[in-house]
Amino acid sequence: MKINHQYMRLFTVLLLALISFACQTNLSEEAKAIDYDRYPEAFQKVLEQHGGLEQWNQMSSLEFERINSAGNEKHRIDLVNRTDRIDGPDFKMGFDGEQYWVDADTSFQRDPVFYHNLMFYFYAMPFVLADEGVNYSEADPLQVDSTTTLPGVKMTFNEEVGSSPEDNYIVYYNPETYQMEWLAYTATYFSQEASDEFSYIRYDNWAEFNGLQLPQSMTWYRSAEGLPTEPRNTIHFTATKISETVLEPDYFAPPAGSSILNQF
Repeated sequence: MKINHQYMRLFTVLLLALISFACQTNLSEEAKAIDYDRYPEAFQKVLEQHGGLEQWNQMSSLEFERINSAGNEKHRIDLVNRTDRIDGPDFKMGFDGEQYWVDADTSFQRDPVFYHNLMFYFYAMPFVLADEGVNYSEADPLQVDSTTTLPGVKMTFNEEVGSSPEDNYIVYYNPETYQMEWLAYTATYFSQEASDEFSYIRYDNWAEFNGLQLPQSMTWYRSAEGLPTEPRNTIHFTATKISETVLEPDYFAPPAGSSILNQF
């Protein structure tokens, strides 16, 4: 039988393409695979209660508005690259993956390197605490009042993680439902020194978006002797969207005339 070499070459090319596609698919699925051995069982259950890491990892973008009397702040985040942008009533700021930038007049007082993803980090709890470079241990329970004690999981960070690797976080959760109820955290960005002075946020207003639980408000508490005592202020959020839609990289680029604050 005479072999048609042209068809054989075509068959070989198609076969190699199929093998390559299958390998890429397997690598892609492997990249998405979650190593649950990294997390304590309790934290796994907290993540599942809030929608699960599988669902979170499917998402590409998040946006929400922080409600302000002077005008809302619109926050948008690329969840894959962790680039971000905030559009406020009288300023813009962001991180484009290489540099921090701000577009505001001289009356603007916030540190953009500190603030650009601050609300995102609090807003995206507990999922952001499942990132690489986080270490986990059991925390002492939180005595909320005379009848309520909540177990907790403590998070510390490897040295190369973020701009404040000395920070500590503790997620306190309902022992029956595993819903996150409180966050304790230390702030070391400005001092760059470890601290055992915790601040406390109460999370009690969750809502579902695309299968994930995200907060619609957070209440910061005053503290005494290392425990939360009374509400200090509440921040409310609206216009939440989380989806698989990929935001254009140009969206995070600094507008013309912006101040560049830090470059890697």
